[in-house]
Amino acid sequence: MKNKKLFIVWCISLIVVAVITLVLSIAKGMGASIPDMVVRIMGLTELILIFVMGTRFMKKDQDTEE
Repeated sequence: MKNKKLFIVWCISLIVVAVITLVLSIAKGMGASIPDMVVRIMGLTELILIFVMGTRFMKKDQDTEE
């Protein structure tokens, strides 16, 4: 059960990072201007989620060894 919760958190983080990356890259490709504060918030969100994904992956890896 614990592994399932960790996996769900990891999946949600991965999906959100992918969506933010797509939004930013599509907007840049179309030449649309996104306000600087929005870009910074999205970037900070990605950094936090990448950290969450890494910690969840390490916990998942440790649980499988036991």
